[in-house]
Amino acid sequence: VEVDAFYIDVYEVTNEAYLEFINDIGDIEAACEGQQCIGIDDSQIARDDDGAYILDETFANHPVSGVTWFGAEAYCGWRGARLPSEAEWEMAASWDSESSSKTLYPWGDEFDGSAANTCDVNCSEEYARSDIDDGFAEAAPVGSFENGRSPAGVYDMAGNVWEWVNDWFDEDYYGQSEE
Repeated sequence: VEVDAFYIDVYEVTNEAYLEFINDIGDIEAACEGQQCIGIDDSQIARDDDGAYILDETFANHPVSGVTWFGAEAYCGWRGARLPSEAEWEMAASWDSESSSKTLYPWGDEFDGSAANTCDVNCSEEYARSDIDDGFAEAAPVGSFENGRSPAGVYDMAGNVWEWVNDWFDEDYYGQSEE
């Protein structure tokens, strides 16, 4: 697959940055095509008694969570940017242009529990890995895993929080797409 040149942020979008966006735009449902932009119950962002969005500063540099696809698209538009395509995201996550090779993870083909925030001994889920301790029970502040950076220099492309792309996954897409 060939991908044209593109820009991608080095860090995940923080709670602080997303808070600025939703307080700036006012009517978040209008900005998100009438859809929910963010699930407040799934986020560190809350609403005060006056309806303004607020954040415990402890979580300012953590990645925003609970954002819907519509909320991610609206945030990118507000910034004058766009969501990456799935191919662009994959390239930024694990393509090494020097060796012209792709790896399974940003750091290589073998999982390294010290290179990403994952469900480990600090996690209460039944699938938690008891052999890993990354020091975080939930999301880690953005950029916390230097040895997990992708060859393109992008942080947190594995672990931490889910990320949106512009298109939908189709495992047969590249075999059918126009060149």
